[in-house]
Amino acid sequence: METAPTRDTSRRWVIVGVLAGFAILGYAAGAYLRWTLWFTMDTVITWFLIVVIVVAGAILVLIPRRLTRLAGAALLVFGLAAAVAQFIGPSRPELLDRYGELTLTTTSPMPGEASIEAWCRSDAAGTEMTLSGDINMRLDVWDDGEELLDGIDENEFVGVFIETGDRWRRNSRYSRADNLFLTIIVSPVLASQGEVTLVATDDSDLDLEWTPSGGTLRFAGLKTLSDDPAIQPEPVDMAGTVTWTCDA
Repeated sequence: METAPTRDTSRRWVIVGVLAGFAILGYAAGAYLRWTLWFTMDTVITWFLIVVIVVAGAILVLIPRRLTRLAGAALLVFGLAAAVAQFIGPSRPELLDRYGELTLTTTSPMPGEASIEAWCRSDAAGTEMTLSGDINMRLDVWDDGEELLDGIDENEFVGVFIETGDRWRRNSRYSRADNLFLTIIVSPVLASQGEVTLVATDDSDLDLEWTPSGGTLRFAGLKTLSDDPAIQPEPVDMAGTVTWTCDA
């Protein structure tokens, strides 16, 4: 017949095993959040969740009910393990900031070329990169005809954004299997036309060559989107090349 001390010892080992399981789950959850929510502002969300869990666990531990205290201990272990993962868990490679120049050359819908200052970020190994071109670049995309007054620049406002690497996948409106994303925003001079966003999908033709110091992206077959889901914009059959340099 099992004695009371033996039953107590068995119960304690069960509790230790359950808490160890919560510690493993907490570390795994914290590591996942650190890997996916890598952007500086996103880490605030991670730490907010951890603090809420730890505080809730601390409060429950103080309540003199066995099951409630056990639930509080589980939350405490989970939250503290998630916090540990923020310091020793897997992390993304650091991105190095550079500035340079971006040039967009189009062959359709109208031949043209425009350049603007670019912001480049890439890791030291040259495996992940993001490139941002200011939306104030001017390029003739639509034929505005005679609708504009004399003396007004008819060239549209254009912004170009390139990302390669899986860390940007969740921010992309359309995800490509190769983790290469291209977004071109076209804001017209005429308000009646409305702003459109051109994005690369798996059906788009992209050819990328790059190093941390610069690169070239040839593109065609982009999908035309509107900021208003209720509006189906006229497709913009833009094709061409983006070239850029990034100073060290």
